[in-house]
Amino acid sequence: MTQSHGNAMNFWKLTSAGNDFICIDNLDGSYDRYIETPGSRRSLAEALCDRNTGVGADGIAILLESSSKENRFSSLSIEPDGSECELCGNCMASLSRYLFLSGISRSRDILIETPAGTVTARYSGDEYVSLEMPPPEKHQADILLLTDNGEIECDCIVVGIPHAAIFVDNLDGMDIEKPGRFIRHHERFKPRGINVNFVKVSREGKIAVRTYEFGVEGETLACGTGSCASAVMSALRYKWNGDITSGETPVLVGTRSGRTVRVFMELDDETGECGKIRLETPVLKIMQGKINNRWIADRIR
Repeated sequence: MTQSHGNAMNFWKLTSAGNDFICIDNLDGSYDRYIETPGSRRSLAEALCDRNTGVGADGIAILLESSSKENRFSSLSIEPDGSECELCGNCMASLSRYLFLSGISRSRDILIETPAGTVTARYSGDEYVSLEMPPPEKHQADILLLTDNGEIECDCIVVGIPHAAIFVDNLDGMDIEKPGRFIRHHERFKPRGINVNFVKVSREGKIAVRTYEFGVEGETLACGTGSCASAVMSALRYKWNGDITSGETPVLVGTRSGRTVRVFMELDDETGECGKIRLETPVLKIMQGKINNRWIADRIR
């Protein structure tokens, strides 16, 4: 295992399609003092996720003890602002590959418990990790949001966490920060807020997505749950069917990083409900190292 030794905190950093995460093994409780209160979690996240003075990441995945089963684990996902994320697809993909490559799990099939439900991860040996995600729910279409410049139309769905989709024609040249921030904090979505996906549909089964994420409070290079949400909302809006909605052919999702993730779904043609959804995302290890505990302790309030 990769637990604490002396005066250092061991970590791995991995990237899932450009979404990067710090993975920390806390199975023995060595780091409980850093995650026991909202204040300590916020201080830990602000210190480690800072790209200038810390490791730099879109979030932290803390591995927690779960059941006695070898391939079943529990996790705590912390956003850079210290808030807990109920479910982050790319974070769980990074954590599952970390579990296997580090030797913590000897199984390529791993169950990870999250506040939004259990994620089933499979690492096949290539760079892609496959995740069986909790089914999407609470789909709403054609929501009109009033802005100073008129109305914005969006669709919404929950894939563990809430997501909005705004369908656009020109994605590459778009500045998503201002509209993303506005929608993320819109009165309609308070108090939790919402992740905001700007989606361009190229053809049936192929989309591009840019996401403004809460917790990060800015655009990330990819978003796993956002890719799933955008794929499902695209299929529902444009009434796709056949191999795509039967789960045989994936929706190809282009991300800001340039990497493609794949989303498989099973949609009921009559009700539009999604029974199963699977995310396949490329995961690569970036680095592993040790963080001096004194450096961390100086930053925990």
